[in-house]
Amino acid sequence: MFKGLRIRLTLWFVLLSSVAFIILAVGNTYLFQTSLTRVLDDELKALTEQVAPLVFVVRNDLQARGLVEQLHQSPYGYKTTIQLFDTHGNLDEEHGEKGNPKLFLNTCEVASLSGKLRSMSVPLIQDGNLFGYLQVQIPTQQRDLSVDKFVLGKLLLGPVFLLGLALAGYLVSGKAVEPVAESYRILKVFVQDAGHELKTPVATIQITAENLAEDVKDDADISERLGIITRNTERMSNLVNDMLTLAKLEVVQSNANLQKLSLKSTLERALEEFSPRFEAAEKKLETQISESPMIMGHGESLDHLFSNLIENALKYSEAGSTAKVTLKNRDGKACVVVEDTGMGIPKEAIPRLFDRFYRVDKKAARAKGGTGLGLSIVKTIVDMHDAEITVASTEGKGTTFTVTFPPA
Repeated sequence: MFKGLRIRLTLWFVLLSSVAFIILAVGNTYLFQTSLTRVLDDELKALTEQVAPLVFVVRNDLQARGLVEQLHQSPYGYKTTIQLFDTHGNLDEEHGEKGNPKLFLNTCEVASLSGKLRSMSVPLIQDGNLFGYLQVQIPTQQRDLSVDKFVLGKLLLGPVFLLGLALAGYLVSGKAVEPVAESYRILKVFVQDAGHELKTPVATIQITAENLAEDVKDDADISERLGIITRNTERMSNLVNDMLTLAKLEVVQSNANLQKLSLKSTLERALEEFSPRFEAAEKKLETQISESPMIMGHGESLDHLFSNLIENALKYSEAGSTAKVTLKNRDGKACVVVEDTGMGIPKEAIPRLFDRFYRVDKKAARAKGGTGLGLSIVKTIVDMHDAEITVASTEGKGTTFTVTFPPA
């Protein structure tokens, strides 16, 4: 039980850590790329400030001196593109790597035959008049490569980081669960001890009340009172037995010694026990037992499982009704179906059906001797076998319990 809790806590921790890691990784990548782009823009700005004074106009003709030397001095060498445009945006000259021949008035990234370029332009002014534009473009390849390496590093380190977090989370969750596990152990021991201590006096009260009832059977008033004592003692006895069964199952579940067995023989034993009880209650019990895959199971626990489900079909149905128990092979798994045509279960009650001491109809359950632990016992046994139980029910028409076991 608590191992599963530790695993769930660890998974939640890893999930939340993964979300935080992804958000931080995306944010860091964005900031890293932005900072590298800012470096590119600073370089573009420095180049335009160096090149702009070298450009002048003579009789409406753009001319420049020393552009080759500037290209040599640029960190990007001949991969740098220097373009001169007239006032109408027409390309007049281009030096260095072939770039995008269009004028971009705003700093941006553009495509070219040689790849992606970062482009910046400045107006050229002489004697207070605009005579053209200078545009400088440099490749973004190094920036993009750095960003790719940064992302790759996070992708490689991310799983290692999350694995470390998972291990740390599992260890921490173990420490967090220890007080709960200890409290649960103390409570379980208390239930076992209390159940054993109650079992003997309850049995004594029941036997004494039955003997007294026999001695005073001629006195109707005293017999009726003793009958009340006997019925309530029987209810208490059933409750103690169910509490002890549940406590025992939880011990078995934590140290489960499952063996390979056939559900067919286990189910047939339970049906053999209930057949006369159905006849006595004027109810019909139909069976359809087929061969099914072997499972890994605990025989005594499975007896409890099937007995509780068939017991419910017997208790919560009227005289003349029919219950059906089926064992079949479904997709390579052993499947047991217990159907009845009884009172049914309200839809809103189904999610709580396996809670301890939960009763759909408390008055009816008490009248039929129910303790509210039968289906809790069923769920504990189902979990012990890594099986699955589903419930389908319609009020006034009946209920179907389906238990599916994994193959051995």
